[in-house]
Amino acid sequence: MFVPAGTPAAIVDLLQKEIATVVKSPEIKGRLWRWAWWPEGDFAGVVRGYVKADIAKWKRVIEQCELPKI
Repeated sequence: MFVPAGTPAAIVDLLQKEIATVVKSPEIKGRLWRWAWWPEGDFAGVVRGYVKADIAKWKRVIEQCELPKI
């Protein structure tokens, strides 16, 4: 789940807590395990790092393509 930039930290924290509760429930956790997805740890931090790295990677790719500026 993504929220807009600037969302108050209290709302982000509440969402993360509630989503973690649902994701770690036995029923949902079992389904996720079957899909090879392990909902453990600081998932928000992992996603944040992944998105930042992905943006940097694709920025480099686009810059190397030397596309005309629009």
